[in-house]
Parts: sequence; C-alpha cells; structure tokens
Amino acid sequence: MRPGRGLRTTGWILLPLGLLVLMGSVLLLRTGYTVVTLPGGAMEPTYGRGEPLVLENVEPSQVRPGDVVQFGISERWEGAPVLQRVIAVGGDHVVCCDGGKPALNGRPSAEPYVMDESGETTAAVAGPFDVTVPEGRP
Repeated sequence: MRPGRGLRTTGWILLPLGLLVLMGSVLLLRTGYTVVTLPGGAMEPTYGRGEPLVLENVEPSQVRPGDVVQFGISERWEGAPVLQRVIAVGGDHVVCCDGGKPALNGRPSAEPYVMDESGETTAAVAGPFDVTVPEGRP
C-alpha cells in the first residue's frame, strides 16, 4: 500500500459525511424544528432528564391530546420554556378530584405515562378542578 492512501480514503469518506451533517443542520434550522435538552425529570418515564428532544413548531390548532408541547408563562418558572403533555383541547370538559384520575368529556382518562414519587406509573394530578377548555386553546 502506498503511503498517504489511507488518509486520502478517509478524506473521501469524511468530506461527504461532513457536508451531509452541515446540510442537515441548516435544514433543521430552516424548517421549524427546535432541538432542546430536557432539564428536569418531570416528563419521566416518557423522556429522561438530559435527553435531547427535537420539537416541531406547529399552530395551536394542530395540537392534540397526548402531544408534548413547549411553552413559557411569564408568571411561572421565570418565563423559562416548559414541556408538558396536553390532556385536552378547545371545547373539552375536564374534571378531577385531589389525587384522582382526570375525566375527559365524562370518561376516565388513562394516562400510563405519569409517574408518582415511588416510581410507579399513575394518572394522579394535583388539586380538584372542573374546567372547559376555551375554543382555540390546547
């Protein structure tokens, strides 16, 4: 084997690979996708702490129950982005009691992806409430 041939072969492999990565990054930035790293464990067991997630920017009308959304509320968490799962959308009626399972439009909601302090999956939520989600709101 001639000297330098391995380096040339490596260049022929890495150059196209590098270009693909560069083009993919540019496309990711221009197509409405965002990459975030999950800072806490609030989405476990579905998503773990420190796990990178690719989020798609969509219109509120495209959000459906079960989707995970990122948003910010200036009055909470110092306006920092928050990830939460949607359990209801505009027009849905949600009722729940302290520590119980929420009912969506009169039917019990099964949420096997929520974990309690013991590490068991549960659908327990905080505080009693009875709300109807306003139209046009996820």
